[in-house]
Amino acid sequence: MISDSVQLLRLRVLAEADPAALQRVLERFLNLNVLPRRVVAEFGTGNSLHIQVDIAGVSERRLSLIAAKIEQVPCVLRPSGVAADEAGAALNENPAIAWQVRRANGCSP
Repeated sequence: MISDSVQLLRLRVLAEADPAALQRVLERFLNLNVLPRRVVAEFGTGNSLHIQVDIAGVSERRLSLIAAKIEQVPCVLRPSGVAADEAGAALNENPAIAWQVRRANGCSP
């Protein structure tokens, strides 16, 4: 078992239920050659789409830059459900997205 701690960042986005919304969010990672660990997209109420992207091996600063780019996507509305991470730290918030830092052991998120 690998005992090294890996920083796992989670990005949450609330977007319009537009067929291209998921693609527009993920292409921001593609442009930077960043492969997400996990992506979850789910329809919500009121014609909305909740997108959650888990990323490892990316600094908080770099995720902030990605989040700023995602903010510019026309179909992005506001942060999805804002909660605390496992350590109880508050999520970083901006007008379009929310992200949090989690610690994961080894390769498992």
